[in-house]
Amino acid sequence: MSQQVTLKKQMEKADFLTASVYEKAVIPKSERFIVRQGDLILTNYYLEKSRSMGLTYARTRYFGGRVHEFRGSHIIIALEGKTILLHNEHGIVEIPQNYYDLDLYTFEQATD
Repeated sequence: MSQQVTLKKQMEKADFLTASVYEKAVIPKSERFIVRQGDLILTNYYLEKSRSMGLTYARTRYFGGRVHEFRGSHIIIALEGKTILLHNEHGIVEIPQNYYDLDLYTFEQATD
């Protein structure tokens, strides 16, 4: 059996919510925070002068239900009192705040 097939079978068996190869971070409830997941930046406050820092507003695509996506690589799940970010390289981030209360930014000209 080739190494590629073996790896594929191992990946299919992995529970990405608990596996150490897929990191999970839980952001503590805080008055002000910034979360960076690759080229996506989330804050619970407006970043003044974001353009001078090379940032622009991050536009997400709505998939329906509570699911949004950013640039085809970030999945954002908007739950009642928290927001979950999923990315295949950056892992899972749980933010204890409603998605609609967050400000989203990205680096200008960035690709993931």
